[in-house]
Amino acid sequence: MFNLEYQPIVQAKTLNLMGYEALLRHREHRNPLEAIDEARKQGTLALLEAAILERAARDVVATNSRLWWNLTWDDFSSPAFLPKALKRLADAGMPPSRVVVELSERSLMDKEEFIAAAERWIYNGFGIALDDFGSGRSNQDLLFGEIRPHAVKFDRSLCHGVSEDEDRGRFLVAQIKEIWRLGIDVVVEGIETREDLAFFKALSVPVGIQGFVFGYPAMFSVLEEKREEWIRIACG
Repeated sequence: MFNLEYQPIVQAKTLNLMGYEALLRHREHRNPLEAIDEARKQGTLALLEAAILERAARDVVATNSRLWWNLTWDDFSSPAFLPKALKRLADAGMPPSRVVVELSERSLMDKEEFIAAAERWIYNGFGIALDDFGSGRSNQDLLFGEIRPHAVKFDRSLCHGVSEDEDRGRFLVAQIKEIWRLGIDVVVEGIETREDLAFFKALSVPVGIQGFVFGYPAMFSVLEEKREEWIRIACG
């Protein structure tokens, strides 16, 4: 019914692997959002997201890598879904501590509801990341609650081509440093050139890099087998 491809997240300064994001591919839909929307209409969204988690965990479990897993607000906020996620991980033999749950900023979340839901997931060992940060709807208030995300992923629209845009670069660096000062990891998306990679590598704070600079998303076995090669190519 669906396939998964993966994209690595690499720490800019050390080039250490921070994990792999699992990306949904569905032969009946042009993009993941369409597949998610259709599952929501059919009442099968929880089944789909749980199945994605289990399949991705089975791919990643044999390595020391972390899995970055996209989840809708529908299921993240549902107390009934968490036990299903834990069961799927147990079946795959992966501990929750190796999973980072990605929540899109495009899903505007109430701060109190986010804190209540995040507390459940964190209590069970999961990490939490705010995805698509800066893409439009703002969830900046979620950074200042008693329960905070572990990571923020800046949207491609802010990061792509930043080495050629001085004003945007200055703004982005200020945002990254402030979020890092809060004890929250930062990942930047849409990095496609060595120039943009060098821009973030030169920062005084550590930043995770995700984008085509390391190659296009691929099957997990391919990425793992050629890890040293795609890092070497990206860095020249």
